[in-house]
Amino acid sequence: KGWGFPELLPGNINTKRWESQPTLGPDGTTLYFVRGSHSQADDLDIMVAYKDDEGIWSRVEKLPSEVNSSGRERSPFIHFDGTTLYFVSERSPSIGGSDFFMARRLSDSTWSEPENLGFPLNSFGDEFSLVVNAAGTHGYLSSNRGKDIVPEQDAMAEMDLYEFVVPEKMKPEQRLFKDFVVVHSATRIPLGLANVKLKGLDEKEVYTGTSSKNTGLVRAMHDGANDLRISAYKKGYLPYSAIVSKVELADNSTLYELPLTPLKSADSFVLRNLLFDTDKSELLAASEQELRLLKKLLLDNPSLNATIIGHTDNQGGRSYNQKLSEDRATAVLQWLIDSGIESGRLKAQGEGMDKPVATNDTEEGRALNRRTEVRLR
Repeated sequence: KGWGFPELLPGNINTKRWESQPTLGPDGTTLYFVRGSHSQADDLDIMVAYKDDEGIWSRVEKLPSEVNSSGRERSPFIHFDGTTLYFVSERSPSIGGSDFFMARRLSDSTWSEPENLGFPLNSFGDEFSLVVNAAGTHGYLSSNRGKDIVPEQDAMAEMDLYEFVVPEKMKPEQRLFKDFVVVHSATRIPLGLANVKLKGLDEKEVYTGTSSKNTGLVRAMHDGANDLRISAYKKGYLPYSAIVSKVELADNSTLYELPLTPLKSADSFVLRNLLFDTDKSELLAASEQELRLLKKLLLDNPSLNATIIGHTDNQGGRSYNQKLSEDRATAVLQWLIDSGIESGRLKAQGEGMDKPVATNDTEEGRALNRRTEVRLR
């Protein structure tokens, strides 16, 4: 229990220059920080690093000119909404030597024009840092306002902390919380350090992180507007995936359980978020998250082999459904081979419409019957 040892981030983040003032996005995959020649350099800029699906900080970029000016930018804080960035800049117009600004991320590469937050948040002194609570109602800032004019090298010693009510114009976008807990499927004992990912049905990243070491808990923020796809994985267990409805996301009275089954306790599971177009065998891009879970399982357990089994509902003829189930299983097998899994560890077969797990008399039942199963051997 307690704090773990700090680990040095990779060389594309930590360079021979000065890196400081990190702020992590709510989805766990974006890290904003400041880079410059030294702490008082004229070339301080805000950078962003992106974590890929393998958990690697693979891409680092300087934020565009909408955010970074010819002056110094520092002290970024990305709000829990994932789009509102507060920071300090020496650009014009300004009230003091350095002022608080905010900008909103419009896409991965474009930002709104930064807005000076104005008086009384900015003063005739120097502003240093600002944070806003998750609800977007209150904020806290550090500033040397109210102090006698001091030499720049002593300005840091004159900083004080202030609390303020967030004005309407600078409020972040509204977000909701949902609490999840990763548990052992049989004992319901919480499991810590499991990898958890939430994505929208449109593939927009919502959350990536790990469950709490001691409690198995995960708290994710979302906009409450749509269903989300969730997955959980921990070495030694089968992966878990599901679609969480917006009704379930809005219910904060209970924890949403993510049950993981030990490998030794089961020999098969269903890829619940594997998606194909109707009557087609080409994998949709939204299947990537699910396929990466299966790949991770096989890489972590090199002695395991897998049979991919396709199933359909009863819509259409028997021979048609048999071929469709075989083609879909083969598509998964080929994706795994293309991503580096040895072909000798894999088999594909189709069961067509012959092994339903629910009634074919309702759409809900037919949806359950259209599935891709993985049998481990």
